[in-house]
Amino acid sequence: MSGFFAKIFGKKSKARQELADDIVTTSMACGQTYIANSSNSGGGEKDLGQHVNEFIYFFLHMVNRGAFSSGGKYAQEVIYDEVAEHIFNKLMSNFDQDQRSVLIEIYADGIIVTEEIYGKCKKFTREGDESMENTLLWESVKRVSQSSDDEERVLAAELISAGLQTLKINSRIDLILKNI
Repeated sequence: MSGFFAKIFGKKSKARQELADDIVTTSMACGQTYIANSSNSGGGEKDLGQHVNEFIYFFLHMVNRGAFSSGGKYAQEVIYDEVAEHIFNKLMSNFDQDQRSVLIEIYADGIIVTEEIYGKCKKFTREGDESMENTLLWESVKRVSQSSDDEERVLAAELISAGLQTLKINSRIDLILKNI
């Protein structure tokens, strides 16, 4: 990052950290609700962790898109990186350094895979009678539900939509950019 942008964007931001905290809290609530209402989930900690991670990856992607559309590449890099880093540190606070080293690879791989999938989506949802396939909502629902059951997919879509309403990511990014 060049000197000018590092001065503007390089400072740690309480608003970015609060957004990261809220993404973790919202993802936990979505994951727990999904597990509690899903007939296909085993309900164990591993299942919960997988679902929470999928919600986190999706909401992080929305931060990535929102930051880029509101502030361009430099805003995208700094806001996304800080939010992702804060989320990781929050999730890993109870693990020792060796465990964190392994988990950071898993977390980074998850982010890379979902960014690749979600990055190909041009639309959030369908328009009119179009197919839902290849939309951001469709791809995220598939990853969260990991099921072909319509009820499971509806539940995942409802939780994703509720999470987005709760987080208000684009509005928060606009505020972050105004306060830089």
